[in-house]
Amino acid sequence: MSNILSVFNPSPSRDLAPSEADCLPCTLIQSVFAIGGGIYLNSSLPFTEGKENKIDFKKHPLWWQKSVRGIGILLIGLGAYRFGEVGQIVYKKKFE
Repeated sequence: MSNILSVFNPSPSRDLAPSEADCLPCTLIQSVFAIGGGIYLNSSLPFTEGKENKIDFKKHPLWWQKSVRGIGILLIGLGAYRFGEVGQIVYKKKFE
């Protein structure tokens, strides 16, 4: 079957083994990158230019800066949630 047909007719789903469902390194890396990306978006680094580190308000209006910073807050929240899942995985492996 071609790749295009597999989009419209996907293969049947299968049950994941517990070791496949709880991937500790994957979840930890997702958490670190989400928190790091959120911290970057909440800083003024995406908006500053040149050596003077001044923000050009014509290029980056205030509503745009607040939107980007809001997405950064959401990413930090997602990273914290994923870090909580890391804690749950470690707890399950250690105490069960």
